[in-house]
Amino acid sequence: ERGQHSSVSIGILPTNRRSLPYVDLSLRTRSSDLSVPLFLSSNDQMVMMMKCGAVACCLALLAACVPLAAANQCRIREEAHPHCPPGFMYDQAANKCLKPFRHVPHYYCADQGYAVEGDMCAKNQYADLIKYCRAEYQDATLLSETCLVTVTVPPANSCPPGYRLTEDGSRCFSKCEYSGRIVYCPVKPYCPDGTMDEDTQQCKMFHSHPVDFTCPLGFKICDAKCVLKHYAERLHSCPDGFEFKRGAELPPVLGVGPAEETCIRCDHAPVQHVCARGDLQWIDNKPVCCVNHPCSSGHCGGHGHPYHLRRE
Repeated sequence: ERGQHSSVSIGILPTNRRSLPYVDLSLRTRSSDLSVPLFLSSNDQMVMMMKCGAVACCLALLAACVPLAAANQCRIREEAHPHCPPGFMYDQAANKCLKPFRHVPHYYCADQGYAVEGDMCAKNQYADLIKYCRAEYQDATLLSETCLVTVTVPPANSCPPGYRLTEDGSRCFSKCEYSGRIVYCPVKPYCPDGTMDEDTQQCKMFHSHPVDFTCPLGFKICDAKCVLKHYAERLHSCPDGFEFKRGAELPPVLGVGPAEETCIRCDHAPVQHVCARGDLQWIDNKPVCCVNHPCSSGHCGGHGHPYHLRRE
């Protein structure tokens, strides 16, 4: 359909008795007509009619050469530009005219308790926080929200009024200034900080520190709770007639981002071709603009159209 059309006609025209029969063998193409008239004698008329089939075959071979001749007549060839109807986009890779219709996909989760979270389905499992005291407070006592650490220190020694400690601090003494007599007495232990343990005669001091929290294995602290997330595949659906696609699967001309997800369907239309100048012809199954006249704008002597638009 895209090449030059050719036809062969074979006709025997009746004549009067005084003239010879006339056989018209004609080859007609879009560009030219080729007629081969043959005048036959009455004796050869029947023979010629039997040989018409062979002649037709020869002429058919000649007709096949006509498109090639037409291609050779295309002196200047220019590229034919693809064109799509209004609202359609040209997909160069597929050589198609596309009109996309898009719809937002519906995302959902198949398993109960799961909810869509990003590109996955997620379900939260909760557990109580576990209180603990740091390793440096491993001997601490856990009281409510406090780690209580007990520190034991030796008591300090004191003496009654008028007495002083000996140099080694083991006893108290008092010296009479007139006679020089020295009187000794035992020291009295006391705790500058903390309380005295009567059994051990040691001072006990208590230091408090805030507790720390942790979670069972696999859980993480989130908003003062222990949370373990379970994930499942997120599912999607599209309206009838639409397909779920990612941008990387679609032609770039549709303008869908590579990572974008969409429901899409496309209408198709035949690609048309436009010539800025010259005539649109199909040569070797390709659309070509043939410029056979010295016209730069496509107007030759006021005739023609600046371009020709034909459907593929």
